[in-house]
Amino acid sequence: MCFPSSMMKEVRVVFERGDMATEKRLADLRAGFSRHPSVVAGDASLQALSEGYAEIEMVVSENMLVVGDLPPGLFAQGGFVIGVLPNFAGVYAAMTLIQGHALLVAVDGVRVMRPSLAGEKLRASAHAERDPKNNDNISVSWTVESVEGGEVKAVGYFTYRTKRSDRIGRH
Repeated sequence: MCFPSSMMKEVRVVFERGDMATEKRLADLRAGFSRHPSVVAGDASLQALSEGYAEIEMVVSENMLVVGDLPPGLFAQGGFVIGVLPNFAGVYAAMTLIQGHALLVAVDGVRVMRPSLAGEKLRASAHAERDPKNNDNISVSWTVESVEGGEVKAVGYFTYRTKRSDRIGRH
């Protein structure tokens, strides 16, 4: 599934290394992002992608809101703000450093600063680097903030692992 052309946002792609392998990898990741069903349903846009960095924006829609005792249609589910959105940015930042996929293996810390509201446009930015002690691990720090006001909503750290068939299911 792809974004309709009317929904496509301009994507800035920065090449820190000028080699063709990096350029092809970033182009492949950008194309894969636009086909992801969750991205299409959530009206997300990839704003920036470079080696070790990704930035994604998404508007808090009705299907992301808390239901129950709180005033209806007001607050975004926390799992969206500290899970879905930063994971999209984090996995894409991690995958710029490797060939293949990156699997989320640890949530190393999360801090929620402010609630997110219905209709608010959020930006998740993620910085990734390989773990010097274990080259299969990629450490990612991320921030989710309001695009309009710049308020930081949440910050955290994730660890991803390169998908290697010889290690899947083994501890």
